[in-house]
Amino acid sequence: MVKPREIERPLSPDNAVVYGLTVSLELAVLECNQVGIELEGIDTTDFRRPRLVARDNQTTRYLMKTGKVQNYGSRVKNGRRIYLNHTQVKGVRVVWESQDYRH
Repeated sequence: MVKPREIERPLSPDNAVVYGLTVSLELAVLECNQVGIELEGIDTTDFRRPRLVARDNQTTRYLMKTGKVQNYGSRVKNGRRIYLNHTQVKGVRVVWESQDYRH
């Protein structure tokens, strides 16, 4: 069996940026897991800064109550006002929707 030959070459500048974003996302996911924030996915609509999308749960409500969350807007969904919130975890923005506006 022939062993594949490994090619050692440095990352290109574009690949280095993508690698850095991937590592920062990984660290943020691990920190969210440690804190108790439940994640739904990754939002990549802003190509420079991917965001983690979280669920509204007890931990996010506690963060809202202690003032560690910013509200960045609202929208109406099925006749109810939904507030858009975000916080930073390890340099990555974590966003979620909630029905509470407390801060």
